[in-house]
Amino acid sequence: SQMSEQAKRVLEQELELTRQEGQLAEVRDRLEASEMEASSWKTDLDQKSFALEDARSQMSEQAKRVLEQELELTRQEGQLAEVRDRLEASEMEASSWKTDLDQKSFALEDARSQMSEQA
Repeated sequence: SQMSEQAKRVLEQELELTRQEGQLAEVRDRLEASEMEASSWKTDLDQKSFALEDARSQMSEQAKRVLEQELELTRQEGQLAEVRDRLEASEMEASSWKTDLDQKSFALEDARSQMSEQA
């Protein structure tokens, strides 16, 4: 009877050990699945980080080109203002010459008229 009790306890312990080994196997399987999932997430994150860095680099290049274009535009606007100033000065000079020419034409016409009357 005592051996029967002992055998019963040993059998119960073996059953418990088998149950715990099954649980341990499940935990190991879940751990392995979690590690694979984490590895997949890390790969995905690495790819997205690379893509983000690439996008930042492209944006940086675009920003640099935009800045260069803005500087060129500012330079051209300055040149345009200079050309407009020179054009305005030329128009004023031409207007002055025209006024002078008109006055001389009028004086010449007046002189011709007087000479004609004297003749």
